[in-house]
Amino acid sequence: LETQKERDVLQRRLHYMNKAKSDIRGDLSTMRRATEKVDTEVSKLEADKRVQDLFVDRLVQQVDNLREQISMYEYQLKIQMEETKNIKHTLVEARLESETLELETKQLMQNWNSCLIGIRRRDEAQATMAEAVRQSSEI
Repeated sequence: LETQKERDVLQRRLHYMNKAKSDIRGDLSTMRRATEKVDTEVSKLEADKRVQDLFVDRLVQQVDNLREQISMYEYQLKIQMEETKNIKHTLVEARLESETLELETKQLMQNWNSCLIGIRRRDEAQATMAEAVRQSSEI
């Protein structure tokens, strides 16, 4: 009887141990699936992060390129403004020189006209003298 009791106790223990083993296997299986799911999610998150990192790198590169272009355009604008200033100065000088030449031309034309008037008067005086000489030689 004692052996029977021991055997029953051992069978119950074996039954509980098998049940515990089965439960542990189930738990392990669940934990494996959960671990695999977490690993999959981590892998996906890492891939997403790599994509984001590449995107951020491209954006940083674009910002650097745009800053470089802005610097270049600012430099070109500065040069163009200096050239515009120099051209305006040259235009002012050319305008002043043109006005001076125009005044000199007017003065030369006035002198020319005065000379022509003087020559015409001398021609008239000479013609009058020549007429007077001709008339006096006819008398």
